[in-house]
Amino acid sequence: MRVSLQKTKTFCLEDTSLKDASKSVVWWYGPVLKNSRAHSVPKIVVFFRRINDKGELGGIFQREAALTHLGLLRIGSVWHNGMSNTKIKYKKETFAISFNDDFWEILSPHNSVQGSKGCNPIPSVDYRLAYPFDKNYLLSFQLNDDRRLLIPCIEFYARYYGHSSEIKRVLATYL
Repeated sequence: MRVSLQKTKTFCLEDTSLKDASKSVVWWYGPVLKNSRAHSVPKIVVFFRRINDKGELGGIFQREAALTHLGLLRIGSVWHNGMSNTKIKYKKETFAISFNDDFWEILSPHNSVQGSKGCNPIPSVDYRLAYPFDKNYLLSFQLNDDRRLLIPCIEFYARYYGHSSEIKRVLATYL
């Protein structure tokens, strides 16, 4: 699969676990991990895919990052040596969603395959994951045209609680 990239503002993270020499795109979020230091920022596993010089996606690998870095580690952002100044050029769409009980649910690929639905809500032909039956949770919104919009819960958390990394840190550390 080949991706098109577009320029963005330049972002830099001094996190040594993110200083990978190869150009890589943030692909998916894994589980939240407890930090071994008391009252410290929890960590999250971030999955990346390598991008070669032709813009082709390669293998998936993972790194741990502070949960407060999710504001910069957006899905689709491209990183190289701890810096990002490009992202995958996605087609922009606007969706009408409802938070009424009948129009959304929380699900996971793992539970969907194991449960009554019997199929993965994220087919690997559409979006390859490191683990096909990923155990992370997604918000699934019913759209008007019988499609579903899937949003990783951690992505919703990172965006819903605004730009303040301090609010995210306090909520994740003390709740």
